[in-house]
Amino acid sequence: MKLKRVIIFTSKMDSLTKFYGKQLGLSPRIDPRVDPSEWIEFDAGEARVALHKAHGKGRVGGAMKLVFYAKDVDKARALLMRKKVKMGTVKRFGETAMCDGSDPAGNRIQVSNRP
Repeated sequence: MKLKRVIIFTSKMDSLTKFYGKQLGLSPRIDPRVDPSEWIEFDAGEARVALHKAHGKGRVGGAMKLVFYAKDVDKARALLMRKKVKMGTVKRFGETAMCDGSDPAGNRIQVSNRP
């Protein structure tokens, strides 16, 4: 099996669509049969990040982190911060570098040079 899609259920479709599209620079894939304010996917390499509008009350989702690969984590972090993405400090473990951040809904993201 191969990971094809990570679905984020959210009540913040507008801000997350802007975040994953404009701030992270992922290409949107819109299904013409579905209203993009209800469902939209973004190319993220060999998998896609999908946003699914959450309906109803209560907390949606659980513990997760989306990890994006970057050869140069420091450079990727600087670019994201210029785009107003909330990012922490770069942590190093030998040759592995990683930096945690979050999207506007509080979902955790990370940039890592771990292939």
